[in-house]
Amino acid sequence: MKGNFVYHNPTKLYFGPDSLNGLKEELKKYGPNIMLNYPA
Repeated sequence: MKGNFVYHNPTKLYFGPDSLNGLKEELKKYGPNIMLNYPA
């Protein structure tokens, strides 16, 4: 690999049957518009 670079990937993963329970509070941090990406 040539050259200098910076890779930044902040990722938070939730696992388990109750993992969606905190979604509302988590999404408030990002403002009124978000894009969710999930496999079909």
